[in-house]
Amino acid sequence: MAIRKVGGAAALVGAPLCVYLASDKAPGLRRSVQFWTTLGPKLAEYKFIVASASWKGEEGAKELPEKLKEFHVRTASEAVEIIMSLGGIYVKLGQLMSTMGAALFEEEYIIALTPLQVQFERI
Repeated sequence: MAIRKVGGAAALVGAPLCVYLASDKAPGLRRSVQFWTTLGPKLAEYKFIVASASWKGEEGAKELPEKLKEFHVRTASEAVEIIMSLGGIYVKLGQLMSTMGAALFEEEYIIALTPLQVQFERI
């Protein structure tokens, strides 16, 4: 019974929120929601890869670097696509990550984000 009430409340809030986000009245909020709904599943997948490696023990520890490399190669290009589609501050953050993020991000992301330096110099 409690689940039904929560679901109904979510629908009452969610429907108007979706209509509001679809309108042109909240472009910043819409872009933030789009960014996090794209990034959220990727973060969950990363955590799952790491957790599944720890569950497998030694065998998982040996496989982990290869699996993470595959993940980073695949998601780096997707990250650039979402950043370019969102524009604005997201492009600026991508540019910052490509120049100063070498200590924080994997090499695949730095390489994938480098074209943002040339393509969006004047933004």
